[in-house]
Amino acid sequence: IHIDQKINDEPFRQALAGHKACHWLQTRQQCTWGDSSIVKATLSAMQVIVAEKKEGYCVLLSGQDYPLRSNKEIEAYLQKAGDRCFIETYPMPHERWPDSRERLFHYKFDLSGEKEHSLLIPSVFSKDFYSDVGKHARNCWLLLCMKKTLPLVLLRKRKFPSYCKPFGGSQWWAVPVAMAAAILDFLCRLGTEGCAPARDIYGHRLQATAKPAGGLPPGQEV
Repeated sequence: IHIDQKINDEPFRQALAGHKACHWLQTRQQCTWGDSSIVKATLSAMQVIVAEKKEGYCVLLSGQDYPLRSNKEIEAYLQKAGDRCFIETYPMPHERWPDSRERLFHYKFDLSGEKEHSLLIPSVFSKDFYSDVGKHARNCWLLLCMKKTLPLVLLRKRKFPSYCKPFGGSQWWAVPVAMAAAILDFLCRLGTEGCAPARDIYGHRLQATAKPAGGLPPGQEV
């Protein structure tokens, strides 16, 4: 269980004090809607689950998710599912995500912890910046006024990894624990900070059914 670092987690701990199966993440993130902080919290939870070396499914839920079926029905359904992964995906850019291209090639700056209170700004060396120079210049000025500085990253074009094909979809998913381990292993091979090799945790060589478009960098595999 991950509790946003911005709030007091003690009431939650007290409410679940009698449930020994609950594991509280010690490293907490200050989460913002649609931000990488949620990804970091999710990866931390996946590492704990994989480290327990249990079989079954890893299911990502929010505090607002409520089951529509009993635990027995859900368990029976997932047992029949075998190694299937339940995750929504669609290639980006996509009409369901109007600013998906901007999220890939522009930099995102949070102005606060409020939902969608952020700016998407391309590099000043990107053609995108001059396609709507008035808008992006105003956003730079707003960012400067609020943050008292302009990030140097705007002097560098943002590039999406050539060995991956971008997909969007719902944040919520259910995957076998072995697949969660494979995801962690893949990120570790890419040098993700704080990521322990999942193959060392899970105890066997991991394989996935698909590879990123264009293959992986030399010496890396899923």
